Amino acid sequence: MENLDDLRVSLQEGRLARGEFLRRALALGLSLPAAGALLASWGRGGAGIAQAAVAATPKRGGILKFARNFEPVTLGPFGAADNGTIWTIMMVYDQLVEYQPGSFDPKPGLAKSWEITNGGKTIVFHLRDARFSNGAPVTAADVKFSLDRFKNPKVNNLLPFLATTIASVDAPNPKTVVMHLKRPDGAILSNLTVFPASITPKAVVTKLGDKAFARKPIGSGPFVVETWVRGQYLKMKRNPHYWRPGQPYLDGVEFDYITNDNTRILKLQSGEVDVAESIPFSQVDSLNKGATRVEVAPLASIDGIWLNNKHKPFQDKLVRQALNYATDKESINRVVYFGHAQVANALYPFFKYTDRSVKNYPYDIKKAKQLMAKSSVPKGFDVTILIPSEDQTKAQMMAVVKQLWAPLGVRVKIQTMETGALFTKYMNGDYEASDPLPSITSDVLVPDELALAWLEPGGVQHGFWSYYTSKKAWSLTLAANSSTDEAKRKKIFGQIQRLTLQDAPWIPMFFVPARTGLGAKVQNFHTLESGWWNLWEVWKS
Repeated sequence: MENLDDLRVSLQEGRLARGEFLRRALALGLSLPAAGALLASWGRGGAGIAQAAVAATPKRGGILKFARNFEPVTLGPFGAADNGTIWTIMMVYDQLVEYQPGSFDPKPGLAKSWEITNGGKTIVFHLRDARFSNGAPVTAADVKFSLDRFKNPKVNNLLPFLATTIASVDAPNPKTVVMHLKRPDGAILSNLTVFPASITPKAVVTKLGDKAFARKPIGSGPFVVETWVRGQYLKMKRNPHYWRPGQPYLDGVEFDYITNDNTRILKLQSGEVDVAESIPFSQVDSLNKGATRVEVAPLASIDGIWLNNKHKPFQDKLVRQALNYATDKESINRVVYFGHAQVANALYPFFKYTDRSVKNYPYDIKKAKQLMAKSSVPKGFDVTILIPSEDQTKAQMMAVVKQLWAPLGVRVKIQTMETGALFTKYMNGDYEASDPLPSITSDVLVPDELALAWLEPGGVQHGFWSYYTSKKAWSLTLAANSSTDEAKRKKIFGQIQRLTLQDAPWIPMFFVPARTGLGAKVQNFHTLESGWWNLWEVWKS
């Protein structure tokens, strides 16, 4: 059966016309904006930069200088769940299975193959020959040790819901791992792609402890951490024991931490860095020429305005629905995102199971006023919206929102804070409304992760700290997660999509693509839908 990997290769080899690519991508279940973004990223024409980057012969050597806008909190697989951390440590560690560009289904990682038996409750993984960066072999004992920690909520305290179905893990021989589940889990393979499921060496972690290990991490991934100067840069070198033959092509990668958008762009244009992430939407087109180009790639990411449902008047669904109707998302997309975003039709990215027939609240100020008139605050109210001080796009978006909500009598104050301090305040429930992070992403390409995290009543993330609860949505989530029947899962997730959007616990705005600026020498760079990159595949011409 044809998949996105087949389409990408056919497009880049010139065997597939752009229109036919779109038709087949839509047939695979992608939305038109997502298919268009892939087309822009993968197919710039026979002589275009993107195809040349894939068609060229790989060259070994060189350091990739990558300007990032936020750095890790830790280099261990536990203790943080921010994208600065996740997207770094995914270059250091491997998992049993992994995502590849253009695919919604996990592919072999450290596990070269697996069988699922016992009605979906037993998975037997067969390990490939691989070594950690210290030269020690990756064994089933290391995998069991790592997955036992993954399923321990005292260790994996940020994403414990991803491992709750794991009953036990056995290592009958050095190359075989047997996972026993409490019940069938339709997302278990996807869950094993995430960072807390990273495979680490039992002997080293046991000897050093988590804190010391996080300072000098050892994984089987493509790169080894060499130097980390907090607030400035992190340098990694090639893992000489990496299991993919001949890879990585690069000698190393240097992440330079530059929070200012304009500074990152200037360094890209001057050639001081090879890659710059989070290009402002207003500058995508201008950078997509000459010696630089911008990869605009679909991402399991959402932007919106989160409402504290414990705070008056957001306990009132009529108020929340009124604000959704009063927010002109199409106009904001044109003015702020320059048409590069996709209006969200769900509270979080569904990707694989998105029901495209579901629509977000249309802009209808008359309907919004009617709802407000029936609400607990018919004359309006004051609200402070917290946003990251480093994010120009959010500042522009909130300035428009302030004007849009004014006819309802909603008096908006926009307050900016440094991202780390803001998110701490947000997680403590000390806010009224907020768009709290530069990007809010799902680590997996099925909706189970965020549904389990955000919809569990009394869960560790409290409805992503909106304090939204719905017993019906949670019951449906468990039903979907417990099934391995793809058609059934899609149907149930469609019900969840409609139900939660109707409840309007917050204001979902956009599915936001990744925008990565690339210098002329950068070849074969792709952003995965999960957000990070397979930098072992990248080379410099």
